[in-house]
Amino acid sequence: RAKPGSALISASQPVWPLYLIRIQLAIVYFSSGLWKLVFGSAWRDGSAIHFVMHQTVFGRLPMSFSPAFDPLLTALTYFTLFWELGFPIMLLHRWTRRFALITGIFLHLGMWVTLEIGLFSWIMIGSYAAFLGPEQVRNFFRVRNCAQESKGVTTAVPLPGQLNQA
Repeated sequence: RAKPGSALISASQPVWPLYLIRIQLAIVYFSSGLWKLVFGSAWRDGSAIHFVMHQTVFGRLPMSFSPAFDPLLTALTYFTLFWELGFPIMLLHRWTRRFALITGIFLHLGMWVTLEIGLFSWIMIGSYAAFLGPEQVRNFFRVRNCAQESKGVTTAVPLPGQLNQA
């Protein structure tokens, strides 16, 4: 929704592709959580993250965690499971949507730090851009351009809406 008095950048652009990306992301997380709940006994008993952190196939950190961390790893296992299952519902309200996306960023950054899973974490975080409004995207690029200008970099990215103005 546009704020009163703000220019509508996307007035000539269809919005349905963003809705499809949002729906796809909700399905990805929900189906992942549902699969873990139905078929993943380690997720149901709370030991999944413990086993992931102690395996050597995908682990980025060659270390073993003390048994003192088991309650934390169990809590993280259940939190991840409930977050994935609740993601589609959390998207329905602005405040819970913000919580879901910020939590997802931290979840994927945690996976990137601890696991060798290629670009998966960055792709998932990047897909969250579908939840940003035109004003948020414009502000992101404005902040980025200001930061580059303060460093003396002159290759600033054009703001959305300035692409066709030459």
